[in-house]
Amino acid sequence: INMLLIGVIQGAQPLMSYFHGSGNKRAFDRIYKLGVYTNIILPGILAAVCIGFGVQLSALFLNADHELTELTTQMLNLYSPGFIFVGPLLMNILYFQ
Repeated sequence: INMLLIGVIQGAQPLMSYFHGSGNKRAFDRIYKLGVYTNIILPGILAAVCIGFGVQLSALFLNADHELTELTTQMLNLYSPGFIFVGPLLMNILYFQ
């Protein structure tokens, strides 16, 4: 999830720099808002997938250890929603950069 968020940031950075340098405030704001919306919606969807299919995702990477799969699923449920807040934070870092 984090790599997808960083990919959106790195894709928006040259566009925001160009429009800021050319003085096109409207296009700059449009790119910024699009990046924020993308970085809220995308991790929201992926967090829902992690919560809904946590057992299956954990089983992909773990052997048949039931206890470890259960612990991993619990951590996915706790950890993945945090990325919903990381996305806009990264866009704000880019904005002030």
